Amino acid sequence: MKPLYAAKGIYLLIVAMVSTLAANAQTALEFASGGGPTGPGPSNALQMVTFKNNTNNPTGNTFTAYSTPPITTTFSFTNQQYTLPTWQISTGLPMAFGAAINNSGAKALNASLYVQMSSLGSPSNGNFTSVETVSAGTGISTPNNYATEFMVSAMPMYNNSLPTNGRYYLGDMNIVFSTPLTDPVIHLVGIGATYSTLGFTSEFDLSTPGVVLSELSGSGELAVAGNKILNTTSHPNATTGAGAASGSILAKGTNISSLTFKVYLQGDGGATTWATSTSHSGDQMLIAVSTNVPVIVLPVNFKTFTASAQSGTTLLQWTTASENNTSFFDIQHSTDELNWQSIGAVHAAGNTSTTRKYTFVHPSPAPGNNYYRLRIVDLDNRASWSVILEQSFTRSTPIMVYPNPTKGSITITGNGTPLTAVTVMSLDGRPMQQFENFVSGNSIQLSQYPTGIYLISVKDNTGKTQVVKVFRE
Repeated sequence: MKPLYAAKGIYLLIVAMVSTLAANAQTALEFASGGGPTGPGPSNALQMVTFKNNTNNPTGNTFTAYSTPPITTTFSFTNQQYTLPTWQISTGLPMAFGAAINNSGAKALNASLYVQMSSLGSPSNGNFTSVETVSAGTGISTPNNYATEFMVSAMPMYNNSLPTNGRYYLGDMNIVFSTPLTDPVIHLVGIGATYSTLGFTSEFDLSTPGVVLSELSGSGELAVAGNKILNTTSHPNATTGAGAASGSILAKGTNISSLTFKVYLQGDGGATTWATSTSHSGDQMLIAVSTNVPVIVLPVNFKTFTASAQSGTTLLQWTTASENNTSFFDIQHSTDELNWQSIGAVHAAGNTSTTRKYTFVHPSPAPGNNYYRLRIVDLDNRASWSVILEQSFTRSTPIMVYPNPTKGSITITGNGTPLTAVTVMSLDGRPMQQFENFVSGNSIQLSQYPTGIYLISVKDNTGKTQVVKVFRE
């Protein structure tokens, strides 16, 4: 067992963010140099960025590591509606990180995954606002603040001869925060593109409930209408202020763990085609996030929190020296530190100044790395989180699930190990279908389920269980 970051002092850090800060505490968590992935794309891998603390925001750019605890933002694409041949883009999918248009060849070019906000779209500092509590148009320096680069390819529209004045759904962009945030700010740079006399632009529809979008600042092209982020110019292009939209959008809400946007491509009909067979057109842009710095509260005084392996299970033990207004401990588990599931709950003492000991057993940890944290819920239904612990278990001989992605049927083999049961689960762990006495090499039909990601839990004759994510196209 090892803690991923040490508990500094004896108090937990609440994950909720306050919407206002004292006048002398205008620090903000932002994307800066060294916080994101290195190298070029194109890539459809998760893109994780670790926030840095801008200690003299909004007037300066002095960035330091923020480690109490570190907070990350992870971007991903899911539910992509089209595929592309690999001679057009190496990922085979039209939305990709670190991808660039190519005016002289059919294949998308590579681009850096994490870049300065000034590197694309010609934005100005005044287009952006770091947090809601500073004046509009302040707090972001486009040369000093960084962002994640991605492209929405127009080639599916070209390949399918779709009308150039239509609006087409490409898939979903997901933004996941390692610590739930209150009122994060989304920065978008350079929404808009052209091919020949055709202008087109990406549009983003928020599908996360309980969050309200509003524009803090931006170029004249940027508009927020309800849950939609739009470029409203009549003829989009790639230059901010002359046809491309850049700016900062407040995502108003408390304890936001993730945001999901449906991504569309809208053409203006200015030409009869989206591209040619010897070019690759698309809308390149940047995205970043900033947020206020968390404040410390004192709900629980922890003495210890440990995880240990016990005969194939994980034993979690924690001791509190005192508790204030606590209701229960929600035990959460992850295999990637991004997606967390509640696996049980333990009642808390409420109010006490005496030592209390707690235990919880996770009976079926996954092969490989397992991560655990406690979500402490108080009597007012507010929550804070513990540090994260890691416990590793020897991996079994990997099973095979293919094809992945699939349009319907999947085949499951045990690579020589007899299988006993297979369970199809939703991404949040809810069982949807179970197969007993499953024989290696048999197939399962997923076509009755909506497009998305599913968990396939496979149990072998030794009692070990492995879980595989499958994308149903």
